[in-house]
Amino acid sequence: MERINLMKECGMIDDPACVDLVRIVKIFKEDFQFDLTEENGGVMITHIGAAINRLKSGEEIEPLGREVLKQAEEEPSYPTALAILDQVKQEMVCKLPDIEQEFLLVHICNTLAAN
Repeated sequence: MERINLMKECGMIDDPACVDLVRIVKIFKEDFQFDLTEENGGVMITHIGAAINRLKSGEEIEPLGREVLKQAEEEPSYPTALAILDQVKQEMVCKLPDIEQEFLLVHICNTLAAN
């Protein structure tokens, strides 16, 4: 995904974060037969890169509203999104905190629902 290269070139992500983002794209494609593109996955990839930076800098974010999580849980794609999140958590070198994982879960649901 071109976005990952651009994020690395502009210094938004470092080498380990780049490896994690490439792994995520690979998980979607190889384990879930879903091709991430700039259109359907760009926002999610950017969020993950920013989340990794926040983790490394110690920056914290406000939790996601419960109503947003509730809406995600009602999506038909929610079970697949949970499975993808579990696989991503297992394979990422950088371990995202629970709050960031909730945001990522919503991004995954939105990405799947858009197709």
